[in-house]
Amino acid sequence: MIQVSKASDLDEVIKAHNKFLQAITSRSLLDPESRELLNQLRGIFDSVHELKSFLMEFDNRATLELQCRKGLKPNSNEQQQAQSQFFASYIIQAKGKIETLYTTTQVL
Repeated sequence: MIQVSKASDLDEVIKAHNKFLQAITSRSLLDPESRELLNQLRGIFDSVHELKSFLMEFDNRATLELQCRKGLKPNSNEQQQAQSQFFASYIIQAKGKIETLYTTTQVL
C-alpha cells in the first residue's frame, strides 16, 4: 500500500500491485516453488483428520461396549463371550486402521 501511495504514474501502481499479488501467492503456498510443501501439508492434515475420525469412532464403540457390559458379572461366561465378540468384530479392524494410519504418516 505504501508503494502505491508513493507511485507517480500508472506503471508504478501496476508494478506495486504485481509485487503485492506475488507476495500473496507465495505466502499462501500457491506458487510453483511451494507446491511440494503444500502437498506435504495437505497429506499431514488429511492424516490428522483420519486419525481424529478414527479416535471418535473408537471412543463411541468402546463407550457402547462398556454400557453393554455393565450388567454382566465379572469373569462370567457371558462377559468372556462379549469380550471375544468385541475383539473379533471391532478390535482387529481397528488394529488394521491404526497400522494403515501409521504407515501413511511414516511416508510423509
